Amino acid sequence: QWFGDRYEMVGVDKVASPGVVVLDLLQKRDVTELTHLAVGSHVLIHLAWNTRGGANAEEVMEENKRMSEDVFRAAVQVGVPRCIFASSVHVCFGGIGYEGRRSIVREHQVLHGKKIHSSDASSAMSAYGWAKWYLETRMKQRATEHTRMIAVRFGNVTPDNGWGEYPFWLSHRDCVQFVERCIEA
Repeated sequence: QWFGDRYEMVGVDKVASPGVVVLDLLQKRDVTELTHLAVGSHVLIHLAWNTRGGANAEEVMEENKRMSEDVFRAAVQVGVPRCIFASSVHVCFGGIGYEGRRSIVREHQVLHGKKIHSSDASSAMSAYGWAKWYLETRMKQRATEHTRMIAVRFGNVTPDNGWGEYPFWLSHRDCVQFVERCIEA
């Protein structure tokens, strides 16, 4: 079950698919079209991260930061009451002794013993984690009395209703319910 069953939605993506408005934020230098789509919305959910397979990692980070900041700016510009941003548990993996995928497998108990909180200082150990931390910080700076910004730190989301291998993975159902709680909060 997806949000479309309970909410009126407009999907936006750079790739054409049924029921989706095509808008490539990398090609646009302003947020006019995105702002137009956001007018009258109650929630703007930003789940995107463009990898541009094989592109220079630094360039990809800068592009994603710019796209995300454009989404935040559009939300504030039209007064969308709530903007939800898909961040990542990679923002705080350094604080739990994360040294890469192999160490997670060897030291599951470290992950089970550490709770991840939004108040934790960033301890990212990758450019991706630092970029997500930067965007969480930019969201906080963009928040206004009219636009509440919420960053959700996802691990992996399984395509089915399974829990996955690690404690920070979410089933598809749990992910939908988590975002729905953010919408309704």
